Amino acid sequence: MAKYPFGKDFTYRFTPMVDSLTLASIPAQAGTVKLYIYTEKPTKDDALLGTGADYTITGSWTLNALYCDFTVTAIDDPNQDSTDPEETYYAAVVFKLKAAGQDQVFIRELILQRAFGHDENLYVVSADLEAVYSAVTTYASSNKITANIDLAMSWIKRKLKDKGYEYQLIHNLADLKLTVTYRALAQICLSLIQEGGSEFETLYEDFNKTAEDFLNSFIVSYDSDSDGEADIKENNASFQIVTR
Repeated sequence: MAKYPFGKDFTYRFTPMVDSLTLASIPAQAGTVKLYIYTEKPTKDDALLGTGADYTITGSWTLNALYCDFTVTAIDDPNQDSTDPEETYYAAVVFKLKAAGQDQVFIRELILQRAFGHDENLYVVSADLEAVYSAVTTYASSNKITANIDLAMSWIKRKLKDKGYEYQLIHNLADLKLTVTYRALAQICLSLIQEGGSEFETLYEDFNKTAEDFLNSFIVSYDSDSDGEADIKENNASFQIVTR
């Protein structure tokens, strides 16, 4: 589920679907589309009319549209003293699928999150991969290396989230640098194997196992109640790593 920030304009995109398929070519003549935002979940009857909405935003289908974008002006945090990382609102979209058609309504949770920052972030660059495997630039372009670093970062975030850890609440992210480095190298080797380079299989296995070992030995320093102070330190040896 997408999450949006307090205190910053954001774009909310509504894509109508039926039977898991996106509805194509909604005519512009279907008219304006309304987005109502509520702090409490509305009934469908109230949502159809926008009754009691805290915010109202108007959008419209573009020619042969697949979706409608709404520009939502920044919503202020209603409780700046809260240590909860987010608040739940509700989005109600009222729309027609053809000119002079019937109004329909879609209601869904809308999560607004309080922004967090780090004084110690996780940065991995090409030079970090070269320090481990100097030949990497022979087999992978700068763009490919960057793309695989990004994929390794996403892999780490997913593994942490699966264990119940929100990335922004971890205080010692820099300790994951070698995990990301070796995972990125493993992914590059895997892509080379898929391109016919069987000689990279041993390198892939070595890099991937090392990434797993680093992740399994990572001790999380975690701010579970968002009060700015780490209060949980855990070893994650229970991580179950899925390999190819």
